[in-house]
Amino acid sequence: MICRFYIKKLLLLIAVMFTASCVNTHNNTAATMNSAQLEHEIFTEINNIRKSIGAGKLTRAADLDRAASMHSTDMAKNNFFSHKGSNGSRADTRAKQQKITFQAYSENLAMNCHYPQPARYAIQGWLKSKEHYDNLIDKQYTETGISAVYAGDGCWYFTQVFCKRIK
Repeated sequence: MICRFYIKKLLLLIAVMFTASCVNTHNNTAATMNSAQLEHEIFTEINNIRKSIGAGKLTRAADLDRAASMHSTDMAKNNFFSHKGSNGSRADTRAKQQKITFQAYSENLAMNCHYPQPARYAIQGWLKSKEHYDNLIDKQYTETGISAVYAGDGCWYFTQVFCKRIK
């Protein structure tokens, strides 16, 4: 069963990496964008999607933003794309490092290069992936953390985490 879980994760990662590796020939304005704008765009659009299907609105939490930022920064700095951090950490480990206690926790990642609307492209990828879509519309989640990090080579790394805390 555990093996099946990791095979599923690996196949999903391969699909996302394939999608992210396609190169757009439009002029890139990524260098002039800032992380806060892209994070806000993702937050607003994900909440609009959740509202359209009757899921509750997510609120942003600073500690969740930090957990997401740790991972986006790690990927951008070390030039990799994976749910597993360069130090072997997983999403739940990064959450615990921020003292986040949770009943449910999940993570969506995206990476794209040379796209004029990197946040929009990330969201479109998540909407096309059943597992990512399920994470973003899951009604049990009440909070989110979002991070967008520019690697300087035309590539953006996005992490969005979803959380239902222990009460």
